[in-house]
Amino acid sequence: MKTKHSYRSILFVGIVMISVIFGNSGLAFAEDITIFSTTHNNEEPSEVEKPKGRMVVEISSFSPILEITLNGSSLPLQRETRATYKIDYNLLYGENEFTFFVRTKEDSVTKEFVLVYEEGKKDKKGPKKTSGFKLITLFGLQSTDNVSNSPDTGVKLAAKKLTLTLIPNYSLNLSKETQFVFQGILLREKFSDTEFKKNEIVFNQLQVDWERKTGFAHYKLGIGANDITNESAGIIAGENKVESGTIVLGDFHPGFYKALKLDFKYTLRAQPANPEEEYDGNGAKTNLNFGWDDRFSKVKLNLLFGTETNNAMGKYQDFKASLMKIGMGFSFTKTSTLSLSLNQKKVRYAEKDPKKASIAEEATTNNLSLKGNYMISKKLKLMLMGEVKQTNQSSNVDARNFKANNLIISLLHLY
Repeated sequence: MKTKHSYRSILFVGIVMISVIFGNSGLAFAEDITIFSTTHNNEEPSEVEKPKGRMVVEISSFSPILEITLNGSSLPLQRETRATYKIDYNLLYGENEFTFFVRTKEDSVTKEFVLVYEEGKKDKKGPKKTSGFKLITLFGLQSTDNVSNSPDTGVKLAAKKLTLTLIPNYSLNLSKETQFVFQGILLREKFSDTEFKKNEIVFNQLQVDWERKTGFAHYKLGIGANDITNESAGIIAGENKVESGTIVLGDFHPGFYKALKLDFKYTLRAQPANPEEEYDGNGAKTNLNFGWDDRFSKVKLNLLFGTETNNAMGKYQDFKASLMKIGMGFSFTKTSTLSLSLNQKKVRYAEKDPKKASIAEEATTNNLSLKGNYMISKKLKLMLMGEVKQTNQSSNVDARNFKANNLIISLLHLY
């Protein structure tokens, strides 16, 4: 009689033979599960000549398979301990990820296949394309019950506004591992009541990033500039300067676990001249964050911890802050998701501001958000999004305590 251990030995030999046959050792292997492709590279990204094709993936296990997902969507189970999937794909330009997750009674494992399609690269008859353009358009309607963040004891004014956000993105691929990314952000707001015109924000940003992906790590370095004005008078800019700045940023993902992320941002801020030197906002702001973002079947979890330091010319503008974010998302279907998040920021000013109180201000701001997304059309790349958000700030300065509730409905299009 064959024992469970003898079956494991036989399957292990089978795995070695398959590895030799297909010429690589990149199998996803847990004590109970194996995942491998018979058509594409199991260890490194596979370069393909045409966007349409088929990938065959075989899965086997010792114990009964309970769940199999592809990019978070459930796949139908087949035999008790084996399954073969023929995945027909239509690739986008660049890297396309296919992430399989398999769970049994004994174990679970995740395996990622990367297919790279670079149009014209191997087509001698056509021109070689080394770049790609994207445009994200976000049109939103927002309603708030406390537009000016008035304290709990003050008068709260409700307001509605329209927002338009354009994010053009142009990538220039230097090689399979390296690219430049040029990105802009244009944000415009318009309140329904002219009484709140001074609250309208006009935000412009231009940024250039250098990105490199290797087996060791994924990392990015970038530089950019932004400009913020209010009381929007037209498409280009607002009437009053709020702030402008130069940005240097970067992030790092270890190759062995892409869910981890370390990022930093340094902003050299320039604000309109203040007649009182103690309130001069010119200076530097530094952000350093450590995050974790991973998916488990249909559930996505993320954590972020960070610090923010503002070092301004005016002593009453200096502060240090700690940041925390906890989030959870759930995929109901292939077209709908729901997520809940809590963002917290604790700020402590270095000096007491005589215009505020007799002590240095300390404040904690909590943003609790519930979001839902629904993909209206994958072909048109059109998505409907909704968000309910509550902002609650508590401070040792009474005039800085406030609560605001917001409802946001948005329509997103990706070109």
